[in-house]
Amino acid sequence: MQHIYGLEHVHDVYYKGFYNCCLLEELVLDDYTTVIENNLSGLTSLTKLVLPNDNMKIRYTPTSEETPILEKFGYTYDSVLYYFDSYNNHDMSDFKDVEKCKHPVEIFGNQCIQDIQTKITVPSNVTKISDNFFKSVNIEEVDLGAVCDIGDNFFGPSLVSVTLPTTLTHIGDYIFENCDKLKNVDLCGKLTFSGLVSVTEMVRLSRLNIKCSNVCLPRDMVSKYNFGNDLKISLTYSNKTSSLSSFVVPQNVERILRCAFCSCSNLSEIQFSSNLTSIEDDAFSDCISLREVQFPACLRRIGSAAFKRCGLTEITIPQSVTQIGDNVFYNNFLLQRATVPLILLNSSAVFCGCHSLKTVEVTQSIITDDFKRVKKVGKSLFSECFSLSEFEVPEGVEYIESFAFSRCSSLSKILIGKSVAKIQENCFEKCDSLSDIEIPSTVTYIGDFAFKECAKLERVKFTKIPLKMFSTVFDGCEQLKNIFIENQKIDEIEFAVSFSVSQSLKKNLVVCKRVVFEQNDVEKHLEIVKENKKSVGSVPDGVTELGDQCFRNYKKVNIIRVPKSVKKVGDFCFYKSLGVKNIKFEDKRSVKFSELAFGEK
Repeated sequence: MQHIYGLEHVHDVYYKGFYNCCLLEELVLDDYTTVIENNLSGLTSLTKLVLPNDNMKIRYTPTSEETPILEKFGYTYDSVLYYFDSYNNHDMSDFKDVEKCKHPVEIFGNQCIQDIQTKITVPSNVTKISDNFFKSVNIEEVDLGAVCDIGDNFFGPSLVSVTLPTTLTHIGDYIFENCDKLKNVDLCGKLTFSGLVSVTEMVRLSRLNIKCSNVCLPRDMVSKYNFGNDLKISLTYSNKTSSLSSFVVPQNVERILRCAFCSCSNLSEIQFSSNLTSIEDDAFSDCISLREVQFPACLRRIGSAAFKRCGLTEITIPQSVTQIGDNVFYNNFLLQRATVPLILLNSSAVFCGCHSLKTVEVTQSIITDDFKRVKKVGKSLFSECFSLSEFEVPEGVEYIESFAFSRCSSLSKILIGKSVAKIQENCFEKCDSLSDIEIPSTVTYIGDFAFKECAKLERVKFTKIPLKMFSTVFDGCEQLKNIFIENQKIDEIEFAVSFSVSQSLKKNLVVCKRVVFEQNDVEKHLEIVKENKKSVGSVPDGVTELGDQCFRNYKKVNIIRVPKSVKKVGDFCFYKSLGVKNIKFEDKRSVKFSELAFGEK
């Protein structure tokens, strides 16, 4: 595979998306595309590489295999990711390669269980190591060097002695859970161990004269322990869930862990401690009786789906919160009002399915410079908020992701900030109350079906036409009749529209000069008749272009007829469709065919 087409439509590139595409010659990604590591390994034939960047610094941590390719094209990075894979027999000897790296190193994966070494010192350039790294190895002694961050469940049952450096600023949860043989923990002068431990770990460490400052307890066990106010507590789930109707979180609780209260269907009242800093993923999901929460002023994080399918009616998230996961209030059908920090806009589907949500007030954080961090309105953020009537996209937001406001049937007023450059596909689909929209001059891209089936949309005002606007943007907008460009109403438009859109505009006395027959037009508007026992499909007169992939895989007719009005055929238009002989052009000589009209070159 030498070329990949359609990358301008790609929003996310996941792990190994282009891995080992050794024949690929060009890879050009939009600046708004989110890319993660290990996509460039094996791309030995690249002659052109364009990645999202800030002054040529890429926005993700590359693997050691990717760095030569990045450097070839002038890209920089802050640190390098090394994978340790037990399936490929990576072991401690690979640390020799790590030591040679000139950048800070992050290590991901796990060690081979067959490793014959029993003692290891982590190289000084390693700053971060992932969850479970030493869990399945026979290592007895570990010196973590200058590591700053280690993951959860970190050590295995063979561990006897460990040195934890003063550089360590983040310690994962339960790192000594399986360490029955542990005899020595060197804290390098620190008086207490700050990582989250179970009660079993705390007892084990106390026998080594190590004092713990952070313990995890099932929520029903909190009242049975008296540790004093100097111990931080994290609450976890309990098997006793059915009858819980109210809960007061003790003052020394700083974290509520994943699923701690999930499916407590009778829980109607929760009182948080003033010291609470983190509510983690699914912590209160499916607490259908929970109507109200008061978040403390020191809260910093709310995890994904933390209050999914609850009965909340109003929420105010303090400005102290700097991390908000996806789907936090998903399907809170009774939620009517929300006051939220600006940072929330970065997340996806936070209010998706909140049918009663009427008003959203967005505030700027006092802790961080949100205007530099918040670049988007997240995917499906307000999707199916049937009662939301208006929203102002804040300044600084550069793009509105797909389905962000889809099916907001009461949305009658939307102010798009003058920093917005990109409106992605289906963004305002089925906003039935939206009658007019103003597109600022900063917008350069409007995706497929962005305003699909906005039943009352009559007026669209462009300061100027975006560089890239899909022909289906206004598909199903039957009332659209007033289009303004630079404050001047136009009766003849030159930007491309699909055949379906052109028919709606034609009824409203708007002439379309570029009419594209798109894939979604085929089922609706291809005129099919029987001739000599064969099915013949005719493209309607007035169509000027056949869009990309228009008839791809289409074989419901024996012959396709194309009128003389068609002057252009897009990429993959007839790919895996009828044979060339069965596509009849009325004036083929005047048609400009894409090199890929029938597939690969």
